[in-house]
Amino acid sequence: MNNDQSARVRRKRLLSPIWILPILAMVLGAWLLFTYVKQQGTEITIRFPDANGIEARKTLVKYQGLVVGMVQEVSLNSDRLSVNVTVKMDHTVDDLLRDQTRFWLVSPKASLTGVEGLDALFSGNYIAMKPGEGDRLVRFEADIMAPTSEEDSTLIQLIADKGGSLDAGSGVYFQQIKVGSILQSRLDPQSKKVRVTAQIDANYAPLVKESSHFWNVSGLSANASLAGVKLELESIASLLTGGVAFDSPEASPQAKSGSSFRLYENRDAATQDHFVDFDAASAEGLKVGSKIRLLGVDVGELTDIRVSGNRVSLTGAIRDSYRHILVSGTRFWQVKGQLSLRGVRNLGNLVLGDFINVSVGSGAPQDQFLLEDNKPDEARQGRAVTLHRRDAAGLSEGAPVHYNQLQVGEVLSLGLDQQDRISVKVWLNAPYDALLGSDSQFWLTQGVRVQADLSTLTVEADPLQQLISGGIAFSKGKPDTQAREEGYPLLDRPGSEASPEPLWLRLTADQADGLAPGAPVYYRQLEVGQVEKVRLADDGFQISLTLDGDYARLFSNASRFWRYSGVRIHGSFANFEVDTAAAMALLRGGIAFDNLEGMAQPQRDRWLYANRDDALTPAMRIQITLDADADLQPGAPVKYHQQTLGKVERVSLNAELSTLTATLALDPKWEDRFAVEGARYYLGEAEIGFGGTKNLSNLVLGNHLAALPGPAGSAAQTRFTALANEPAPDARAQALRLVLTQPQLGSVRIGSPVLYRQIPVGKVVKQGLADDATQVEITIELEPHYRHLVNRSSRFWNASGLTVKLGLFSGAEIHTESLDTLLMGGIAFATQEGTDDSNRASTLDRFPLHENSRESWLEWKPVF
Repeated sequence: MNNDQSARVRRKRLLSPIWILPILAMVLGAWLLFTYVKQQGTEITIRFPDANGIEARKTLVKYQGLVVGMVQEVSLNSDRLSVNVTVKMDHTVDDLLRDQTRFWLVSPKASLTGVEGLDALFSGNYIAMKPGEGDRLVRFEADIMAPTSEEDSTLIQLIADKGGSLDAGSGVYFQQIKVGSILQSRLDPQSKKVRVTAQIDANYAPLVKESSHFWNVSGLSANASLAGVKLELESIASLLTGGVAFDSPEASPQAKSGSSFRLYENRDAATQDHFVDFDAASAEGLKVGSKIRLLGVDVGELTDIRVSGNRVSLTGAIRDSYRHILVSGTRFWQVKGQLSLRGVRNLGNLVLGDFINVSVGSGAPQDQFLLEDNKPDEARQGRAVTLHRRDAAGLSEGAPVHYNQLQVGEVLSLGLDQQDRISVKVWLNAPYDALLGSDSQFWLTQGVRVQADLSTLTVEADPLQQLISGGIAFSKGKPDTQAREEGYPLLDRPGSEASPEPLWLRLTADQADGLAPGAPVYYRQLEVGQVEKVRLADDGFQISLTLDGDYARLFSNASRFWRYSGVRIHGSFANFEVDTAAAMALLRGGIAFDNLEGMAQPQRDRWLYANRDDALTPAMRIQITLDADADLQPGAPVKYHQQTLGKVERVSLNAELSTLTATLALDPKWEDRFAVEGARYYLGEAEIGFGGTKNLSNLVLGNHLAALPGPAGSAAQTRFTALANEPAPDARAQALRLVLTQPQLGSVRIGSPVLYRQIPVGKVVKQGLADDATQVEITIELEPHYRHLVNRSSRFWNASGLTVKLGLFSGAEIHTESLDTLLMGGIAFATQEGTDDSNRASTLDRFPLHENSRESWLEWKPVF
């Protein structure tokens, strides 16, 4: 037996199996704890404006129809203007709690636009959630309404002057199909405009263009006219809840989300964005709202009418789709309603007012145009023709033009041409304008025409059909002939153009003397024409007359006209005339003319003279300008000293009312002395005084016009200005004029004598103030054979009145120069030395006028 035994070594176990159960229990507990904590979720805070519809531990938070949280607590915010809602969110949405996540309260809402939040009607209000991007966040601001996504729709801003019937939920329509809705409308405090937020569905977003126009379609639109009543509405929904419609211009790019547009009141306002200005002579028949039409389609309307000077300015709005008509070359004209015996034209205009028609041009864009009264020729098919005659014969605008009783045109306008004839512009429609030729004739179709005077009575009648309509008719011209560019005469009847056309003349007269249209014109007692018109003019009367074509050859530059009306009596103390016209002229009045004889190159004269002698007596006529207060009458003689040179034919007041123009008729033999440069004229008036009289006959016969000749060989002159006073004598007349000065005028008067040793040697011819008004200037004139008595050594004194000297022992001494000076004043002078070249006085030399003489002056005794 072996007593040695080996030891058996075994490793001790690190963990006893008994610990397995505790470990498993620990792991299970940790997992249960983690699961519990995770399922508790995250607590967040959402700020709402108020707590209406939110209850703690009752109001749920939903996302995609699933409950993801519950309100735990509702408390008042520190600003006391809002509430904080504490929400326990499910752990499954922890990663959705981001910066852009949105929360809003969903509650049931019923309106005309529909029902919202119907599920909340049964389950109660709840808070909806829409996840967003950004950093994790546990505090949020609630939205007042459900947010929209730009991915799902396009948001636009509409700006309007007033909100109207628009509200959240109102529709947005395109072609009467709802393509979006109004989210909200609010008032902008700064701009005082209404800002409307609209949402366009994603599939309709391409319809919204950058140049789209939006307008309000709320309610019902009604339009009444003679054609009937038109009612228009976008949809029944828009009638009840309001709505917005828009257009989609094809050439415009798509608008981006967030774009702003103006919201117009209606479709017409939305599509009238292009404004145009018109200049017109008158706005009669037009008003704000008057339509602008192109081919019968309304393309705009007037928005403003105002007076600008003596014209009228109008503003029109053209719809955007017709903006292409606003180019140079486009013509606008007013279309008026007419009611006359010829019928009714544009009956609607008589009720609703006139409208503006358009003919489109093809030039560069412009926005200012002339508004014409009538349709321009360029907008018509056919051609215009000008007719002329001596009177309008009852024609008016719109009168028809006939060819073989068929209306082929109308009268466009009437006016006066340069020859004082009536010019009638007519339009011939195509293709009837091809009937016109160079030999065509135009005549009146006025129904009944009556012409009567004391010599004849003529009654003419056209067919009864023309009695009401009247108008003009014309005949077809020869083939291959062109229409006359100068126009055609408008005849009284067809075929009356065989006689030559009358000659029109215009005369000027200072008085009409009973002349009237129809008065005859005579040539040597033969009636050769008649007066057509008498009218007032600036320089008197203008008389238009015609000479029959057969007698037009009698007129020339030598023709002179005079009044030939009844009995004319012209008398004065100098002569007395009686001029009796023909017996018929006594009743009808008239004008006569004849031609001057013996004149090589007579000048044309358009004056109507008073009588035959004035007209046919050869005379040189000149014009004199006088002050307006000059007393000069027609017929006054023109005199040189006491010899008659001619007479005053007429006197007229000039336009400025300060001067007169006198026309003189001088004997031609005096032309080279009195119608030349240097000739002078002044008014010769009667003078009576103590110093004598002058032109005494003028008191009875009236003033005359005095004339002084000009130098021989001077240039011709026919217009003169009369002198204010009689001029100083010429140097060749040897009379001497001097100017005396003194502080006061005293008793000196014009005509007072100038004495030398008490002998009259001259007289006072003028008196007045000096230029600086410090003294009086007296002009004296010495007779030629006494002028040598005055030289530089002469002294002048006032010799007027009496000089009285009184002495105690010598008594009284009374002295006067002469009886004339006592009555009318006078001037005396004395000269110290004889006159030679060294001291000789010249014309208008100046001397002082002393108050009294000195003793030494009276002792001077020069030898001349």
